[in-house]
Amino acid sequence: MPESVFVPRILIAAPASGSGKTLFACGLMKAFLNRGLSVYGCKCGPDYIDPLFHKTVLHIPSRNLDSFFMDQAMLSRTLAGCRQADITILEGVMGYYDGLGGFQTEASTYDIAEKTNTPAVLLLPCKGMSLSAAAVLKGFLHYKRDSRIAGVVFNRISPKIYASLKQAIENDPEIPVKVLGYLPERTDFHLESRHLGLVTPEEMEHFDKQFNILAEQIEETVDLDGIKALAEKAEPVTISRPENDFSSVFTGKQTPSIIAVAKDNAFCFYYEETLELLTSFGAHIVFFSPCHDSHLPENTKGLYLGGGYPELYAPALSANRTLREEIRKAVTDGLPCIAECGGFMYLHTAIQDNNGISYPMCDIISGTCFPEKKLGRFGYLTLTSQKDTAFLPKGKQIRGHEFHYWESENNGSSFLAEKPAGNKSWECIHSTNTLLAGYPHFSFISNPELLFHFYQKAAEYN
Repeated sequence: MPESVFVPRILIAAPASGSGKTLFACGLMKAFLNRGLSVYGCKCGPDYIDPLFHKTVLHIPSRNLDSFFMDQAMLSRTLAGCRQADITILEGVMGYYDGLGGFQTEASTYDIAEKTNTPAVLLLPCKGMSLSAAAVLKGFLHYKRDSRIAGVVFNRISPKIYASLKQAIENDPEIPVKVLGYLPERTDFHLESRHLGLVTPEEMEHFDKQFNILAEQIEETVDLDGIKALAEKAEPVTISRPENDFSSVFTGKQTPSIIAVAKDNAFCFYYEETLELLTSFGAHIVFFSPCHDSHLPENTKGLYLGGGYPELYAPALSANRTLREEIRKAVTDGLPCIAECGGFMYLHTAIQDNNGISYPMCDIISGTCFPEKKLGRFGYLTLTSQKDTAFLPKGKQIRGHEFHYWESENNGSSFLAEKPAGNKSWECIHSTNTLLAGYPHFSFISNPELLFHFYQKAAEYN
């Protein structure tokens, strides 16, 4: 029977990338924490890095809400997992209406707001604007009949201009939103970026200090009570049991199999839902560091190498020869293995850095990964197996995405990747009876069957 769950929540959106969503969302989380509330975080879209910021602030994992990867039921179940929080902060992705191909609202922040019935607060950058900000706000409100935008916070604006702008908006009957405060221009709030987005929280100096200062600023100039009131107006979430549930197949029937998961500064891109799926099958996940550990965890039955920044840590990965050779032998001998993007690069013969220096890697996939001057394949994909692959039969599909500046001399051909918007396609991914490795990041929740078969192979591995 469907269940109705109340989840107080608010979505932080913006007109474009670079508007300050991550800073504001994390600062908002910290400000509510400072008030003694329990706070959960979610990120719209496939991003890995922003949830790391949420987790560092909240000290609990953040969730991804992605309407390309998830159907309506899965979106609702994911949100329902936040039911114990006093408030859940959803951080948007890109511009509010920017979805598939850049010209569809499907898989946009707006799409998440609509499908989850979540009120949105638009974070509107105002540097170089005054009254024009009201026109931008009005455009976003009226672009869709039900925009879901219930409030606005102005970013990078002086107190004097804010006061006049607030009065102008409140006197305009065509802008029916609550003005919820502002953030002034400050040089001490800054998140550094690099080729895959923001640097990770672990690499930031004075992380706690910066976000404590930001939370104090938000407490002073943002209407936290107003945001909390909007969150409490969110409609209940209706949830039902998933149609394809593999969780009871192994649980209680045998000793959990150990799945070794690479996790350090070089490999840090994982969806919490993926790890939970593995655990639900009966896996015992043990993290290890390819940069620092000399051996795989004892009694490893399966290996999962996620994405990250192996190109930045190539010297350390290469120097750890003992582990590289152990992985090469284990995978070659049939240890079940999934490797995505950075993990796929690690399995190559070598990785070349930006200076043209090549560093030996695991040498399971013949060839070198090398840097390109611009972003290569980017965005959502539908992946169709072109043969009976390691963990997915011929013709079956799984969804994923790519985002990388390094290319491979040997991308594989087991799957056909197709863009959901447009007609672009290409072959990719290597597959053997026990290996699946390629540049795409897999959304296992879009087809849990693949991950289930991976764990099934692991459970049978001797």
